[in-house]
Amino acid sequence: MNWIYKIKYSRKYKNINERRVTEKFFILYMNFFTKFSVAE
Repeated sequence: MNWIYKIKYSRKYKNINERRVTEKFFILYMNFFTKFSVAE
């Protein structure tokens, strides 16, 4: 029972972590895109 809970918890934590990473990449991409369009 305990290890099942750990697996579920680790999956949940992993999903949150992946979401944060994608948000960071999206913000970086948007910043780059706005700089590029302003320069052009």
